[in-house]
Amino acid sequence: VGMNRFRANIVISGLEAYEEAYLLALNSPELGFANLKNCTRCPMPNVEPLTGLVGAQPGLALNSTRHLPEGVIFGVNLALYQQQAPSIKIGQEFTAELSI
Repeated sequence: VGMNRFRANIVISGLEAYEEAYLLALNSPELGFANLKNCTRCPMPNVEPLTGLVGAQPGLALNSTRHLPEGVIFGVNLALYQQQAPSIKIGQEFTAELSI
């Protein structure tokens, strides 16, 4: 399943699987993002964007591994709190501040 199904604005690498659930902030010298909340998933990732066909995955897989009392969790909602540059760039490096 491609990342385009999750409608992410920013995709990061370098964290362990599901470690974003412990993310407090992402920081660079130019930009800072604070974690507002974990993202509960709607059924949209089950829709194939190119065809509009609705399937059972990745919803079933996420439900079996990421189901918490607040719902199926995958990703986080971040807010920009520091901005010294006009935009974020592909490949830009950030430091992740984790609660673990």
